[in-house]
Amino acid sequence: MGAGVTIAGPRRAATAARVRSLENPTDSDTAAVVALLREAVPTACAGLVPYHAAGFGSYLTAALTPPVPRRTVFIRYVRAGRDICAVADWRLLGTCLFLNGIAVATQERGQRHGSRLIEDGERLGRLLGCDTLALDVSTSNPAARRLYERHGFVEHTYAEWLRVHPQAAEQAEVRLLDWPSFSAHHSAYGFGDVRVVHRNRDHVVRVLGSALRVPADEDGPVLAAVLSVSVGADQAFAVQPTSAGSPSSGAFVHFARMTRTLTAGTAG
Repeated sequence: MGAGVTIAGPRRAATAARVRSLENPTDSDTAAVVALLREAVPTACAGLVPYHAAGFGSYLTAALTPPVPRRTVFIRYVRAGRDICAVADWRLLGTCLFLNGIAVATQERGQRHGSRLIEDGERLGRLLGCDTLALDVSTSNPAARRLYERHGFVEHTYAEWLRVHPQAAEQAEVRLLDWPSFSAHHSAYGFGDVRVVHRNRDHVVRVLGSALRVPADEDGPVLAAVLSVSVGADQAFAVQPTSAGSPSSGAFVHFARMTRTLTAGTAG
């Protein structure tokens, strides 16, 4: 996979590039696309998203196995010659097409590849019958925010990521509801979600390598302590809604959720 394909090469005229789609699990561009997707998140989030899991390439291969009309994951990318210039990871969530990640190779920035992929996503969304496009962008990335605004996206909600310190609790009654299926997914792909119950409340904890994403409530520190032992995690974090203002002092990253309405008459 990926033999003879590079992530980025010398800058060339933007007209030489075109948008392609990963169509099948054996596509020769998959490895290079996965490598570039790992650059799609802020540095502060390194190791805390599935892109950085050792088995994400295998996960993507599995996601491309169903026939195209049955898929919910759509990988679109710009290729010029032998080089992968940019990539967008779109997820179908009901009638919303969500931009899960987008990355442009360093040497290829300024060539309109980001705009080209967003415009392609608009066409894809209408083809899939979606009425909305959505994405999350770091509020510390003004260039990206301006790009999305130029394409009609508007900020609606905000969220911040916070470190969570494990806190052991005496007689903590934590039950793991779907451990076998979680364990299989985690072993295959390097990440997975496990459902847990604590004090009669259901939660979903995501395990990403040696990190845990726990609930942003009083149960979070307890679940971090219990699951750290079970999965060998050494760090935990939580995601919580916040206001449009500055993030709290404990936050290490702050995101804006941006959306754009799609209509049949919208130009692609």
